[in-house]
Amino acid sequence: MTESYRFLKTISNLLKNCKSMKSAKQIHAQIITSPHLTKPEKLYLIARLIFFCTASSAGSLSYASRVFRVTENPNLFIYNALIRAYSSTNLKHVEKRQFSLVLYKQMLENYIVPDGITIPFLFKECVNECEFVVGESVHAHAVKFGVHGDVYVGNSMIGFYSGFGALSSKQIHAQIITSPHLTKPEKLYLIARLIFFCTASSAGSLSYASRVFRVTENPNLFIYNALIRAYSSTNLKHVEKRQFSLVLYKQMLENYIVPDGITIPFLFKECVNECEFVVGESVHAHAVKFGVHGDVYVGNSMIGFYSGFGALSCALNVFEEMSERDVVSWNLMINGCLRNGEVDLAGEFFGKMGERNVISWNSIITGMVQGGRAKEGIRVFDEMIGLRGEDKVYPDKITLASVVSACASLGWLDYGKWVHGYVLRNGIECDVVIKTAMVDMYGKCGNVGLAKRVFEGICEKDVLAWTSMISVYALHGYGGEAFDLFDEMVACGMRPNPVTFGALLTACAHLGLIDRGRWYFNLMRSVYLIQPSVQHYACMVDILGRAGLFDEAERLIANMPMDPDVFVWGALLGGCQMHGNVELGEKVAKHLINLDPLNHAFYVTLCDIQAKAGKFKDLEHTRALMDDRGLKKDIPGNSMIEVDGTVYEFSIKGSSEVVMEEINSLLLQLSKEMKLDQGFHVSQ
Repeated sequence: MTESYRFLKTISNLLKNCKSMKSAKQIHAQIITSPHLTKPEKLYLIARLIFFCTASSAGSLSYASRVFRVTENPNLFIYNALIRAYSSTNLKHVEKRQFSLVLYKQMLENYIVPDGITIPFLFKECVNECEFVVGESVHAHAVKFGVHGDVYVGNSMIGFYSGFGALSSKQIHAQIITSPHLTKPEKLYLIARLIFFCTASSAGSLSYASRVFRVTENPNLFIYNALIRAYSSTNLKHVEKRQFSLVLYKQMLENYIVPDGITIPFLFKECVNECEFVVGESVHAHAVKFGVHGDVYVGNSMIGFYSGFGALSCALNVFEEMSERDVVSWNLMINGCLRNGEVDLAGEFFGKMGERNVISWNSIITGMVQGGRAKEGIRVFDEMIGLRGEDKVYPDKITLASVVSACASLGWLDYGKWVHGYVLRNGIECDVVIKTAMVDMYGKCGNVGLAKRVFEGICEKDVLAWTSMISVYALHGYGGEAFDLFDEMVACGMRPNPVTFGALLTACAHLGLIDRGRWYFNLMRSVYLIQPSVQHYACMVDILGRAGLFDEAERLIANMPMDPDVFVWGALLGGCQMHGNVELGEKVAKHLINLDPLNHAFYVTLCDIQAKAGKFKDLEHTRALMDDRGLKKDIPGNSMIEVDGTVYEFSIKGSSEVVMEEINSLLLQLSKEMKLDQGFHVSQ
């Protein structure tokens, strides 16, 4: 072994194991000063050094460029390394942008012919720099230098033209099938990529992908997967095209093509979309048969499939049998439990999780808030923001919107303010979603002023923001403000939605504005072409019932395009109770009892109507009926009030003895003062 070869091998190994630029510079010095290396050997090592500088995370592109500038007669390998580096780097300096194209021009001037490595990176640079004309020249060069038949080059051409939307799928397809330079496997590969582009890109065409598929001889698994993915992910309106991914799967099996871990999940997705539970069970059996059921991606799709159909026990079995689970597996189980009303079980899964991401926290917090357990949701949020170190997970807008919603449902104004402050202190982007939730929270907590201030701070108000503020005004009886805001909303070109009209009708009901209520009810139908829902009819019946217009209310109910629900009849019953309409009240109450015989509220209202009318025998009969059915007011009425940051909850079953003693003592003192100072008589 010669000294030259030993030195060459040593330097090559040093470059292979190089970990820093300091070492790279020392190696560079060894190369240029060594008396043992020939010029070609030095050029080879310089090329290796430049490749390290451009390809390694520890390298330096600027140093590679300096080495290149002092290198005599750089070869194709060196040019390719630098062209690759510059086309892949997001450079801010204008003079360095498009530098890979400058290098390519210099390379041609030095009579160095590009190869199948050079051209793809040039196409990439042309896309980055929006140089379509230059890209067409690169295409011509690829043909001129005979590398256009290379699969890698053809692939990059598809990416280039599809990136500009210049060549249609048909033109690219024509180039592939007419090329004399491509072998059958290479053509099949490029057709597969073309189909993938047609199905995955916003500029693609699923119908053209299907036509290409039909004329493709012996389509492979990649092609089937691309189409199955596309059809399972597309909301198709044509009945004959629905479930087409399942048809493709059947055809694929008939052609003896075995599914893999990519095929199965999209089939489960299609089964959920088309409510095909039995077919999904067959897909599960196939996953086991073909040995892909152990794949974590497949297992996750099974959990999503079963929990989507409410088969939580099946989802749990799949989860327990999974040899490998990731954070998605746990998140799917948590969401499945929450979707099926198993909040406690979701909490158990959350407690057992090792790694938790923001989706995990959002799922459990949102699930608890929406499941009527807002206090627990806030407790979990407190736990989330209290994490430190590697376990730290930062809340996003979904987290914060859920917590703000919890504050709204609990009436926790001070905590809601704290969350608002947390958002501002941590520089979290307070977008329209969070601000709309805050408007709703401040409104439900009774602070209309803060709700208005947050609303006015929303730069780009959407229909939900406008509607939320209108609802706040309606809730607190500020009808004039609600109506004025609606007019302002319409003047801004915003189209109201059904919820907007629901808020307006609620405001009319609270203020007894019958004509305005009729006007809004007709406006939504005639101008905005919004068909009133059962909730809108309930609001309108409430307006008429409060005004004692029972004949009109009954006519409205009779002409409803859908069956009236308990809320519609309940609104009419409330009007009867308010105005003492015993005959209609009894009729409506009995109808409600037939609709929902276990709802104690209807019996209680009927008893109240009968008692006020002096119909004591009927009253005794109603109470006896309640006793026979085992009904009582077992859900206690309760209310909460926040004082100095402390929330006090009062229930019909009783509250804290200490608090009640303080309240009773204060009431007694006030009673004495009222009798002594003002001569009032206080009823006991």
